[in-house]
Amino acid sequence: MPIVNTNFIAGRMNKSVDERLLPPGEYVDAINVRLGSTENTEIGAVENSKGNTSLTTLSFGGQPVSSSATCLGAFDDGQFETMYWFVHDPANPVAQDNVVDMIVSYNTSNNQLRYHVITLKVLKFNPDFLITGVNKIENLLLFTDGTNPPRRINVNSNYDYPTGNVDGIEEEGSSSIVYPRFLCVSINPLFLPTLSIISQPLILATCSIPLTNSSAAFFLSFSL
Repeated sequence: MPIVNTNFIAGRMNKSVDERLLPPGEYVDAINVRLGSTENTEIGAVENSKGNTSLTTLSFGGQPVSSSATCLGAFDDGQFETMYWFVHDPANPVAQDNVVDMIVSYNTSNNQLRYHVITLKVLKFNPDFLITGVNKIENLLLFTDGTNPPRRINVNSNYDYPTGNVDGIEEEGSSSIVYPRFLCVSINPLFLPTLSIISQPLILATCSIPLTNSSAAFFLSFSL
C-alpha cells in the first residue's frame, strides 16, 4: 500500500465539509496526535502523542491496594518533577476495618515512590468529597476536601505507619476533632482555663544606696 504524505500548513481540523471538498492544509479528524507543541520533531509537525504508562503500584501491609481504591486528588510539583496524590481504599484486605488512606508521591527524575502518610482513621478521606484545593509552599503540602478542616503535611517529615491495625500517628486531644498536627489553623480550647490562687506573705526589705556629690555622701532608703 502506498504511503501518502500530506502537509497540514493551516493546521486546522475541519469537520464541516466533505472530505472531497476539504481545503488544502486542513484535516478531517485526528486521534492521539500532537500539533505545534511536539516532543521530538520540528514545531508544526504532526506526531503521535505519548499515552499513559503505569509507573508504580501502591500497596499496604505487603498487599496491593484493592481495585476499589480511588484517587481523590493530585498535585503536580513541576519544579521538583514530583507528583502527589491522595488515595482512599475502602476495601483493603489487610486493614481491620478495610479502610486505608494514603498521601503518596512519585519523583519522575529518579523513579522514587514515597509514602508520606498512611492512616486507618486519621485522614478520614471521603470518596464523596474530592480534594480539589491543593497547594505546596516550600515543604508544606496543603489540601482541603470540603468536609474536613484545611490540613497540611511536611513532605520532608517521616510520619509513622500503622502497626497491628493501630495508627502510628497518635491522636492529640479529643477523638471528636481532627488531629491537630495536620491542621492549618489552631483549634479552639476544649476546656475553660483553670486558675490557682496562691497567697504568700508580703516581704519588706530596706536597702541603702550611697549617692556621692562632690565631697559629701548622701543615702537613699526605700522599702520593697
